[in-house]
Amino acid sequence: MKLVLRDRQHIACPTREGNTLDKCYTCIRNAYRAVTHAAVRLSDHSLVHLIPTYRQKLKTNKPVITTVKRWTSGDIEMLQGCFESTNWAVFEEATDGLDEYTDTVTSYISFCEDSCISTKSQVRYSNNKPWFTAELKQLRREKEEAFRSGDRTVFKEAKYRLEKGIRAAKSKYSEKLNRHITANDPSSAWKGLQLLTGHKVRKTPLLLNDRHLTNNLNEFYCRFELTKDNQTVSMVESLNFLGTTISRDLKWEKNTISIIKKAQQRMFLRQLKKFNLPQTLMIQFYTVTIESILTASITIWFGSSTSQERTKLQRIIRTAERIIGCNLPSLQQIYTSRVRKRAGKITSDPSHPGHLLFQTLPSGRRLRSIKTAPQPHWTLPTVNLKTYN
Repeated sequence: MKLVLRDRQHIACPTREGNTLDKCYTCIRNAYRAVTHAAVRLSDHSLVHLIPTYRQKLKTNKPVITTVKRWTSGDIEMLQGCFESTNWAVFEEATDGLDEYTDTVTSYISFCEDSCISTKSQVRYSNNKPWFTAELKQLRREKEEAFRSGDRTVFKEAKYRLEKGIRAAKSKYSEKLNRHITANDPSSAWKGLQLLTGHKVRKTPLLLNDRHLTNNLNEFYCRFELTKDNQTVSMVESLNFLGTTISRDLKWEKNTISIIKKAQQRMFLRQLKKFNLPQTLMIQFYTVTIESILTASITIWFGSSTSQERTKLQRIIRTAERIIGCNLPSLQQIYTSRVRKRAGKITSDPSHPGHLLFQTLPSGRRLRSIKTAPQPHWTLPTVNLKTYN
């Protein structure tokens, strides 16, 4: 296979008299901006300075200014005195219904909070870290002042104090996340992990609460040359249903590509390891963000997938194992356990439509496989009943 690279030339200005003799190629368009300077010594070529056009994240995103309430002891006492001196019966007499009374009282409480509680403004930049405290900001200022002073000894001491403070802050923040996990507070722990890794959850709009929506979806996705309004509905090559890509030929190549892309976008384990987070927390993060993507509808597509597709998916698990430092369940193990669990529920529920598919042989210890149309020289395999218990 012939590989063709689309190289981009970044030097467009003349480097020798009126000719551009110096070249610089990369595979990224507009990655650098060329600026010519005077030639060095006896050289007849102009000096070319390549300036990256990349803009820092701090400069591309505007800072966000938020206002928070301080809730000091003096403010709380003032607010409590405001509530104690309030005649609450006035609100009840001035309103007609419960809804109006609730809205009035709630608005008054909010007014008292805004009047009594002091606030402060915080500027949050796009590159802010949750573990970077005010003490670290002061240490960073001391390091910059030492660098400007030119004293090398003072600069080394300030640099050492800053690095030591960063390590302590990261360790303290990881212990805080670990306490949230052990205290059964996954919401706070998940918010902290999102801040550490920079993972952003896309907010999807909510669907309307239509009781006919389910029937309409079933009619749309389960169509096979249906006619609607005297028009034939054409079949599609593939469709995405509940996160699973289903092809017309029931092959799972497109579904595998989609799963791998989603899992790689959520591979934030290396960032978490830099903070020395405990192994249990990293395993939980992997289970929630990566394994849930790899095993979505696994009982449907894994049995029909090819060995190459399984190898590609298993490669992501091996990468996570090397980062975390422990063995993780393979896709085959997860698939087997879920199939056995599903089969056990079907066999224990006589009302399930597939309950009749599990018929025991005369011995009562094995299950008969589903009847097919085999060749005369084939024999029907048997399934051990213990695997479904």
